[in-house]
Amino acid sequence: YGIYVNNESEETVYFFHGNGWDLRYFQDAIQIFSDWWYNVLALEYPGYGDTEWYPTQESVMLAAQKLYLIWQERYNLVDRNTYIWWYSIGTWVAANFVKDKNFPVLVLEAPYTSWYDLAREKIGFVPQKFLFLENTFQTDENLKSYWWPVLILHGERDKLIPVLNTYRLKEVATSNVGVIVDPEGDHYNLLDNPETLSKIQYFFQNKKYIK
Repeated sequence: YGIYVNNESEETVYFFHGNGWDLRYFQDAIQIFSDWWYNVLALEYPGYGDTEWYPTQESVMLAAQKLYLIWQERYNLVDRNTYIWWYSIGTWVAANFVKDKNFPVLVLEAPYTSWYDLAREKIGFVPQKFLFLENTFQTDENLKSYWWPVLILHGERDKLIPVLNTYRLKEVATSNVGVIVDPEGDHYNLLDNPETLSKIQYFFQNKKYIK
């Protein structure tokens, strides 16, 4: 399940939203991409909104692949004209989705490295290990196999996912990575900054980051 905004453009933004809300909460972000005259494809995760199932690694990846294939066939979407945008919890989904594909750019908004790291940062230890649970949702490992330009956005005041995650991802990435850290930004307001929006537009248009 998802939505598709058709602006009859050759270029499409595939948007993966964050945790805690369904797509209705992210209409402002979707509107920004649409105002830039991109088509917008946005995934609704299993278990969110009106969808069924439960949001596991497997169900989310299946939904992401299925939605893209449906609209690829219907509107002739091509990888080289599709820009991947992931936000917060959606960063792992997108990082996994782009492995071994030819999407020309990626944008990570408030990303994290892995659930192990996030647990360690938030509570000081990793409870999954005591329950013999694997380290799921590993953005850092998936990012290592992506070779195209990446732009990472983070807020210095982000208390939900500390900005340290962005610096770690930049270190492990094998592609060319640009980083925008907003000193006044938190987890929710990064797209309120006009200067940041201008840099994102440049990145989409030129496939490279301008400082």
